[in-house]
Amino acid sequence: MSKSRILLAALVATGCGGGTNVTVDFDREATFAGRETYTWVFLDEKDRALSGAPTPASQDRIIEAMDSALTAMGYRKVTPPTDPDLLVGFAVTREDKTDVQQVYTDVNLGYAQGQTTVRTFQEGTLIIYFGDPIRKEVIWQGSGTEAFQNPSQETVNKRIGEIVKRILKEFPPE
Repeated sequence: MSKSRILLAALVATGCGGGTNVTVDFDREATFAGRETYTWVFLDEKDRALSGAPTPASQDRIIEAMDSALTAMGYRKVTPPTDPDLLVGFAVTREDKTDVQQVYTDVNLGYAQGQTTVRTFQEGTLIIYFGDPIRKEVIWQGSGTEAFQNPSQETVNKRIGEIVKRILKEFPPE
């Protein structure tokens, strides 16, 4: 295989599926120690629909993955009338993207021969947030963004648990 084809293959390969990009931000004045319980901020089905999850099944998988991860971290889910230490919620965004890459493979006598590769993909972001129930403010937010090329719902569903774990690995802040 020529050097130019290897270079082209490497560039195309690095453009998709490079993993989950996680970012975190939190209120530097908030206290996280001693918080042991949480509840979901969804009040009714209308509020759940605003989460942006692609399907109700995906939304349920996100909630299940988060409940499982938080339980493993020592947190306990409570329901009213018990007052929680944390309010938990999430949002999902999806965006169609296009990536255009042009690679010049041969330059000879002032002429360049190149190849252009165009690919479309979806970039999905899961945003998880924790709020203070007394102040009614978000005190921690983490997001995970990942690119999928022609994702099937099955592929997205498989990644949900892994993405939730990657984001929650940063919670609570030290």
